[in-house]
Amino acid sequence: MAEVSDLADVVELVVASLDRQHVGYYITGSVAGALHGEFRATNDVDLVAALDPTSVALVFRDLEAHFIGDEEQARRAIATSSSFNLIHNESYLKVDVFPLDSAFSESALTRAISVTLSGRSRSIRVCTAEDLVLAKLRWYRLGDEQSAVQKRDLKNLLRLNATRLDMAYIRHWAPALGVTQLLERFVREGDREVSGG
Repeated sequence: MAEVSDLADVVELVVASLDRQHVGYYITGSVAGALHGEFRATNDVDLVAALDPTSVALVFRDLEAHFIGDEEQARRAIATSSSFNLIHNESYLKVDVFPLDSAFSESALTRAISVTLSGRSRSIRVCTAEDLVLAKLRWYRLGDEQSAVQKRDLKNLLRLNATRLDMAYIRHWAPALGVTQLLERFVREGDREVSGG
């Protein structure tokens, strides 16, 4: 697995480029999970960005000395609301870039918080714990609820942030993402674990 410093270096390179192009973004996935919950070793970074064909071309030009990527694949990903990746050419860390393609991701973008990683000076935009819970519920559902890693991440996120989560916000977005029943199942399981039932 990647060193934390390598991961931070890669995040900063991509974020600096997005900032230069004035592209809104937020970090999600396991990097956000480490900031809101427990650290989990990872070799990739998940990022949602408001890219369009013009800005994606500028970002690719900006990052070409540091990353391997397919600009045409990125253009297709933006057009079809799918993801594309950038691979750092020294550490081989992967950045999975998802387009800002829904009302939920737009909401998550407006709510994203600025965080400065330990030992770093540049702040990065990271999704809130609530938006991470919702995203992970959706990823777990899309994976036919088979991922033990996503399940563990969700349980930890809900447990570690129990007193701080805005559950009204989470329950507002859950139907739009098709995860209402899944959310309530995780909440019930968490309540049973706390009560020892």
